[in-house]
Amino acid sequence: MAHLEEKGKNKPLLNPGFYFGIGVTLWASWVLSCSLGVLLGSVSGDLSIYGFNMAMPATFIALSATMWPLKRHKKDYAQLLPILASAAVSALVSLKLGSAYSVGLGVLAGIVTAFIQASKK
Repeated sequence: MAHLEEKGKNKPLLNPGFYFGIGVTLWASWVLSCSLGVLLGSVSGDLSIYGFNMAMPATFIALSATMWPLKRHKKDYAQLLPILASAAVSALVSLKLGSAYSVGLGVLAGIVTAFIQASKK
């Protein structure tokens, strides 16, 4: 064991082989999970009767809540604009087009708002 530890001291831990191994692992898990989703999704039928159509908006709300800036930066209300723009667009799109587009367009609205804010500074 000491031989392996001594051999590894001269080699950086985050080398191209490491990144290649992580990349292949992530790619394989992505392909496997998508394939399982296609197979299981075709036999599961309409899941909206169980309330699964709220999964994407609920995920979006949970992710937005974790990024709430006032917990970290007191009284900096300008940081709320991307979150509020994202939530408003997501809510309006959900009412008009359905929940399939609400998360994507809400995220896009938040990114555009943050970009506009950053370019003004």
